[in-house]
Formats: sequence, C-alpha cells, structure tokens
Amino acid sequence: MRILYFTQIDPPAESIRLQLAQKGWEGRHLVFRQVVFQKIGMDPSSYDALLLSSKQAVRWLLAQDFQQLPPLAVVGAASSALLPSRQLLFPQKPPANAAELAERLGHAFPQPSRFLFLRGRIARDTLANVLTDHHLEQRIVYSTEKLSKKFHPLVQGSMVYFQAPSTVADYFEHFCARPGCIGVIGPSTAQAVESLGWSIDFQPSRPENRHFAEELPAATRFFKEE
Repeated sequence: MRILYFTQIDPPAESIRLQLAQKGWEGRHLVFRQVVFQKIGMDPSSYDALLLSSKQAVRWLLAQDFQQLPPLAVVGAASSALLPSRQLLFPQKPPANAAELAERLGHAFPQPSRFLFLRGRIARDTLANVLTDHHLEQRIVYSTEKLSKKFHPLVQGSMVYFQAPSTVADYFEHFCARPGCIGVIGPSTAQAVESLGWSIDFQPSRPENRHFAEELPAATRFFKEE
C-alpha cells in the first residue's frame, strides 16, 4: 500500500478510503488548519441569489436562523448535498468551480441582479471579475487558522493531494521538499504547485472526492513496488 495524504480540513469519508484501498492507496489526513466561523448580522432575503463556493460557507449558512433565503448558487456536489435541492439554483451537476458558477449565473440572470457571495477570508476574485454586469456584495463568514503543532516527516514514496492553494503554501512551510507524487484538486491549486517549480502527477475532472477516488489510477502506476 502507498500512502495518500488528503490536505482538506475535513477528513475523507470512509467510503473514499475503502475505494482507494482497492487501488493500493492508504488514505491519511494531513490537515494544517482549523475553521473559525464569524458572527455576522445580515438579512439575505433582499438578494436575488446567495453564492457559496466552499463547504465551510455552506456550514456557516446552515448554522444561521434565517427566516427566508433566496436561491442558492453552490459550487461542488459535496457542498450542494448539504442543502435541500429545492433551494439550489443548480441541483443537477453543480458547477465544479467559481468560473463555471459565474458562467451559469450569467445565463440564469440575463438582467443585472444582486448577488451576495458568502466566502472565506481568503478567496480568489473570479466571481467579482466575471460578474461585472451584476451587483456583487461579499461577506466573510469564516476564516482558517493554522494549527500550532509539529508535523512528522511524511512516508517516503507517498502522494500528497493538495485541495486548495493554501494547502500548497502550508505544506511548503513545513516540509519544503517536493512530495514523491502530487495530486491537485483544480486549476488554482495547480497554479500554486507550479509556482514552486513542481510538476503535477494527477488532477481529477471535478473537485469532489468521489471523482478523485474513481479517476485516480492504482498506486503501481506512480510507484514501482520494491
């Protein structure tokens, strides 16, 4: 078995671990940060849609006691699955990333509309740069804090699956050297990896873990057994 490190804040589901084990991978959790939710007073009912591009933003929303919500435009099937489908603008095959979300919103709202983007403290400007014909407001509803702990050296001959640009920076801060094999969740994370001069060994077609588990080749494809 080869070790596969997941770097997202949430550990991979047991079903994902089992699926990967059949391909010779042992999934482990390599987490660098914890989530801190913000207390914010607002009334979202006046917006045409709420935009959420992360699972943590969805969790923040679920913890609120809003009486009325506009339609929700959510990135990713895993995040969408946390919400009732009747509230979702795109319940069938949710957008894979912010760029795809912005494109779909442009078709769904041909006239200038008011959107509220619920985001983390660190977020890319994709939605703001694309939705220029609409009124986009943003609210930071969560942030992440680095865990104050020491990390043991990684197992030799393993893969690290980077699941956000921040995980690339956090990994490099602690380990410096390139891991034996690199997987990335999407384009922005790939860009962060390539900025270090590192090559990428695998990227799934969509960001959900189930696609990663389905599409990742067997460990023997990347490493010769000793």
